[in-house]
Amino acid sequence: MVGFSDASERAYGAVVYAHITQASQVTTRLVCAKSKVSPMKPLSIARLELCAAELLARLIKRVHDTYDSRYHISDMYAFTDSMVTLCWINSSPHRWQTFVANRVVKIIDNLPAANFHHVAGIDNPADCLSRGLTPERLISHPLWSQGPSWLAQDLSLWPITNTDHNTIALDNVPEEKITAHPITTSEPETSLVQDLNKRISSWSRLTRILVYVCRFINKLPRSGSIAVTAFDISAAEHMIIGDIQKRHVAFDIRQLGAGSNCSPALMKLKPFLCDGLIHVGGRLTNSAESSEYKFPIILPRHDALVESLIDYYHKKYLHAGPELLMSLLRQRFWILSARRIIRSRINKCNTCFKLKPRPRFSLMSALPGHRVTQAEKAFAHTGCDYCGPILYTPIRARVRVATVKTARGTLVRPVVRLCPLPTQ
Repeated sequence: MVGFSDASERAYGAVVYAHITQASQVTTRLVCAKSKVSPMKPLSIARLELCAAELLARLIKRVHDTYDSRYHISDMYAFTDSMVTLCWINSSPHRWQTFVANRVVKIIDNLPAANFHHVAGIDNPADCLSRGLTPERLISHPLWSQGPSWLAQDLSLWPITNTDHNTIALDNVPEEKITAHPITTSEPETSLVQDLNKRISSWSRLTRILVYVCRFINKLPRSGSIAVTAFDISAAEHMIIGDIQKRHVAFDIRQLGAGSNCSPALMKLKPFLCDGLIHVGGRLTNSAESSEYKFPIILPRHDALVESLIDYYHKKYLHAGPELLMSLLRQRFWILSARRIIRSRINKCNTCFKLKPRPRFSLMSALPGHRVTQAEKAFAHTGCDYCGPILYTPIRARVRVATVKTARGTLVRPVVRLCPLPTQ
């Protein structure tokens, strides 16, 4: 069984021939063919060639299962004129993208990868399927009906090399999956302060631990007491700040030590070198303040130790606000772009967040109707008092008794006299 596959932008297909050998006589017959129209979604020619190879693998498998019970099929060969397709088929599917990997797996399930070989485009009869021929030309086409000329020869004369499926290697093969390989690298050498900072995030704890470490390695004098003194804390802070500046402004330290100009970022601060640390110059030389206040130490903004220092001052001065905290820090240190990093650290303080919750305001009720409706015009409703005002004067009655003689006897009759009272 010999199969060929080919593809173009319009269609792709596969054709299967039978190579029959009887008494040293070779006969070739066209067994079957199948073609498909290319998908409406644009695909690359390499992907279409792979689809054609998949179609060929399924077609050969179907023909083999159909004729195997009646004829002895010694071997199966599959040919394609695409080197990219052969490279995909003869490599592990996990190397390729999903589209290619799925079709390579289907091809290998139907036909082993070793059965695929390369054929020149002019000897590929499947080209008639991919490019298309009229029925009249298809019937009389010699390549379609009989296959390539070497197909009628002995198997040893076919243009097949033993290294077809072993030495297929192309540069920049398409559809290759990008794989990330983890590697290990040695960390750069770090100082003692950096090693301690990875385990300790508190400035006060870091300075005290550094004091004991320096005492152990004889970098600080040992006193009779194990208590940490102010001198020890100052020496530890000097060591920490020196480590920070060596990692961030080492170039400026070398330039200032050699008497040259430092970087433009620090030039405007008029820096100078004192005790191995860079200080701000300024115009407060004649001030009566302490030297730490007049010449603060320059510190970078992006450093974990600087963030620990800001957090320490923030808690030490009872969670001071941004402006107050910056003023307190500048009494000893000059942090570049200090306002930004100070606000950032204060915003991350849980205590400040809890003590300054966002206020909640209750919703106001609806306004009464007489405040939102239009007022009526004057004299819209009028009335008339027909009786008018009634004037009256309160009076008090005075009673006098009168005696009247009659035939029946004497009668006592009260006489009422109305006397007006004063107007109230």
